[in-house]
Amino acid sequence: MLFMMLIGAPPPIRDKVALPYIVSGRLKLLLEQWKRAHLVNGPALDCLNRMLTLEKHRITMDKLLAHPFVAEDMPAPDSPVAKIETAKKFVSDWRKLRRSKISVGDVRDKLLEGESIMNTLLTEKKQLAKVQKKEAGEKGEKGEGGGGDKANNKHSNSSTLSPSQGTKDKEEESKQQINDEQISLSNKFHLKGNHTTNPDEHALLVTLFEQSIGELQDVLTEMQEIVQKNTL
Repeated sequence: MLFMMLIGAPPPIRDKVALPYIVSGRLKLLLEQWKRAHLVNGPALDCLNRMLTLEKHRITMDKLLAHPFVAEDMPAPDSPVAKIETAKKFVSDWRKLRRSKISVGDVRDKLLEGESIMNTLLTEKKQLAKVQKKEAGEKGEKGEGGGGDKANNKHSNSSTLSPSQGTKDKEEESKQQINDEQISLSNKFHLKGNHTTNPDEHALLVTLFEQSIGELQDVLTEMQEIVQKNTL
């Protein structure tokens, strides 16, 4: 089971053959002789080797979470992306719940948790908006300081499109960009703490925060209605 989860295929060896290698902590050596080993990245094999061994040599949970195979696909806990994913998971978990099997007390607890997540989202969105505004100001100052000919050329080129057509194209392009980035959100942004991104990424993050806030607000409203109905 563990092998299939990490490698994505059944083990190429029988348990009896693998056992001596596992006991001696040399499973990676055996797997490297596997004909399909080149299809699996090195960190995955190393991670599996460290997990499938004797307990005294087995990797600890802290070290496992810091292992390259695991850590490279996990946003930092305090990153904007991690906060968005926390909100999305909260919304998803609530939608999967069977309302008939949850008590009002549980709903109250979930409501408090959701409100805490909402406050985090609003605070983070506000901070991102400030950074975005600051970057826009710096960009404007650079534009005024030089490149007048470039600005004129840009103006002359943009005038070849009608205003309505240009706006429509920009809207479609913006929607497509947001959809594309949402699909690969975890892979696109692995932000570490206060690590700054470029202006385009900031703008996209603000949009994603707005969407998450909207989804979360719908869930909180539903929870509030359930609590109110059962307390009247």
